[in-house]
Order: sequence, then C-alpha cells, then structure tokens
Amino acid sequence: MRALILIALLLMFQSPSSLTFTFEDLGIGTLYLSPLNVTSLTRTFDSPISGYANVTITIYASLNNTYAFVRIEINGRSTSITLRNGASSESLNLMINNGSNTVWMQFTNIGSEPVTVYANSTITIQFYETSNGSPEQLTGQNQLTWNLWALALVTAYAAPFIITYIIRKREKKAEEEGEEVEMPIIVG
Repeated sequence: MRALILIALLLMFQSPSSLTFTFEDLGIGTLYLSPLNVTSLTRTFDSPISGYANVTITIYASLNNTYAFVRIEINGRSTSITLRNGASSESLNLMINNGSNTVWMQFTNIGSEPVTVYANSTITIQFYETSNGSPEQLTGQNQLTWNLWALALVTAYAAPFIITYIIRKREKKAEEEGEEVEMPIIVG
C-alpha cells in the first residue's frame, strides 16, 4: 500500500520537459515603444518536442508613469499582459508543434511616455508528460490527479469513523477482560 502511494505521488509531481526562449533568441532584442504607438512582430521558434504544454510569457519592461500592454498569440492561442515596471507574466495552455511554431506579438503604448521592453523577456514552455502528446494521454493524467484527490477526500471523511470504531472495539475488549478503560481525548 505504501509503495502505491509513493508511486502515485511520484507520478503526480513529475517535472515536465521545458524550453525557454528569450526575446533576443527570437531576434527581437530590446524594444523602445514611443508614446501612443502600436508595434507588431511575428517570429517563429523551433521545438524538438511536440505536445500539450503550459506556456509562461514573462516580459521585463520599464514604464515611466504610462500604460502599456501586449497581446501575444502562439499557434492560434492568445493572451494579453498589462505591462508594469519590472516583470509581468501570463500563462496559457496550448499545443506546441514539433518543428516550427509561430509567435505574434502586438505591443501597445497608450500613455504619453516611452516604454522599454527588454531583450531578456522570456517564453517558457513546460510540456506535460505524455508519450505522444495526444489529448487522451493528457486526460488520463488529469484523471489520475482527480482520482488521487477523490481518494484523499474519502479518506479524510472515513478516518474519524474508523478511529471511533477501533476505540470502541478496544473499550469492549477491555471491559470483557475486566481492565480499567482509559478514554482517549479526541479533539476536532
């Protein structure tokens, strides 16, 4: 039983394969956005792995009392990030293709001050552990996680009843043998 629990925990906390691209890697470099300006870029990156992934976009920027945001689309899935001084990030789940993948970014500065977006901004791709990247495999992993949570819930509800049954059984046995019964204190 302990071995099964250990195996289930190891499956639940496996670290996924990952890739990280900086804006510099994508050939973007540091961007200087003029006030009231929109800048659009399209880049591609190659992935040696195909599969479903969690993609985290982290953008490092310097804003001078202005408001700016970026809309990013990767392989048809998009998200928006409101920029602020320092790091701003957002995550989305999508399918990464083996080979070429497209990133489209639209930076919008609607303030009256310039904005700098630094080249060390990153796109981090963490692949789910699947054998072939199929949705069935991903659903199976989600099913395993759901089953573990359901088991924990049932155990949490059943434990007090099992403990009460064991205590009453010991009391009954002690009374039959004529021993003094010490009642445990249960707080909860």
